[in-house]
Amino acid sequence: MPWYAQSPSPHTRTEPGTHKLTLNSQLHLMTNHATYRQHLGLVSQRSFNAYPVGGAEMGWKNGDLVVHFAGCWVQKKCQEQWQDFWNRRVLA
Repeated sequence: MPWYAQSPSPHTRTEPGTHKLTLNSQLHLMTNHATYRQHLGLVSQRSFNAYPVGGAEMGWKNGDLVVHFAGCWVQKKCQEQWQDFWNRRVLA
């Protein structure tokens, strides 16, 4: 059984066939179980889920991996935002 499936606490158990852990379960594992922490890396939210606009903590900057167009459909700006960021891409 892989290390992440070895549930050391009833707080972290999930239903058979699911791979979901609640935020509370993840927090419990991070704070109480060294084995979990040894396989865990923390990065800024912006590193994997930046937004088109939104301050230093959440707004996309050059070098960020992904931009998330959350709620773009509300103001019907999905295509506009997509095109804007498509034009900014840098090919490696």
